[in-house]
Amino acid sequence: MTDDVGIPMTTEWTDACRDVDAMIVVDRAGGEVERNPRADALTGGLRFAELLTEESRTKLGRVLAAPRTGVELITVEGAVLDVTAVDAADATVLLVIRDVSRYAAAAAKLAVVTDQLSRRNRDLSTLYEVSAQLSSTLNLAELGEATCQLIGEYIGARTVSVDIGGHRYSWPGEVPDDPASGSLPLTMAHAEAGVLRWWREGDLDASERRLASLIVGRAAVGFDNAILHATVEREADHDALTGLLNRAGLTRLLPTVAYPAAVAVLDLDHFKRVNDRHGHGIGDHVLVRVAETLRAMRSTEIPARWGGEEFVIVLPATTVDGAVTSMDRVRRRISSAVRVDGEPVTFSAGVAPLDSTDDFERAVTAADDALYRAKSAGRDRVEPA
Repeated sequence: MTDDVGIPMTTEWTDACRDVDAMIVVDRAGGEVERNPRADALTGGLRFAELLTEESRTKLGRVLAAPRTGVELITVEGAVLDVTAVDAADATVLLVIRDVSRYAAAAAKLAVVTDQLSRRNRDLSTLYEVSAQLSSTLNLAELGEATCQLIGEYIGARTVSVDIGGHRYSWPGEVPDDPASGSLPLTMAHAEAGVLRWWREGDLDASERRLASLIVGRAAVGFDNAILHATVEREADHDALTGLLNRAGLTRLLPTVAYPAAVAVLDLDHFKRVNDRHGHGIGDHVLVRVAETLRAMRSTEIPARWGGEEFVIVLPATTVDGAVTSMDRVRRRISSAVRVDGEPVTFSAGVAPLDSTDDFERAVTAADDALYRAKSAGRDRVEPA
């Protein structure tokens, strides 16, 4: 049985498709036997094989030898055809052809969108991890190393470095001698800008650069907060005029001291006379110069401005006799280096033993009593408790 254009009607399925799909009957060698009007419209009157790319013609030959469904063939103009091959009468094959180009384009677009969503999910996951890690500390070194590692692992860099606040942090090792592959600025509100650099093969693609910029932006917020916190903490723990620790700062450091230790309380002699005769500007200058001399003591010793012209020095792992010797040396340095109108600035001091953090208040009181004995004995001297 055949239809009105001579195509053998082998199944009810073929009968249902004849007015909808392009249909061509071919022999096993690929020669066309019959076709319906839809096939003419699809091919423009050309032989079906002439429409196809070389690879698709080869695939068509395999389909004719072993008919099957769901075969995708591509035309030279890029159209995508879905072909179903069915055994027909007289050793021929019925080809049912549908142009699915728009569906293929939609599928390709869907694949692109799916890939974009996957990238965005990965980016969001990375940003979540970054935020979690970078918000867990206010330590500049930890932030620097974590930022370098996060960027390095994300973009596959062999080395990443951060320069900020006069410090350099890098991952996983030292910064190479060769020029960096790229860089991004670390822009902050409360501190001077820094820079992040990386070393890797090839440039960043748009997606990598976008997420790297987001990570660096989040890191900049972390650095800004850490620097602001350090500034506030320093201002809370340090005397604004001299830069020495204040009472709070010294108290916070006491648990780190090596005990038994010693504590010295010193007071500048006749300091009120300096302010009255020369003004508070000169008095402040004297305090700054005294602080500079105290800072030049051994690195283990901890000087602090206690208030006015009074200073407290903690001398770790030092006996009272050793502390008296050390403070007497400082006394001579100050009287030699700090002068007002040619007159040396002197101080009187008292020294007491310090056995533990809890012993601090008692030790300061004992050293203060010794200080007043030094004042009573003529000033410009150091007295043990």
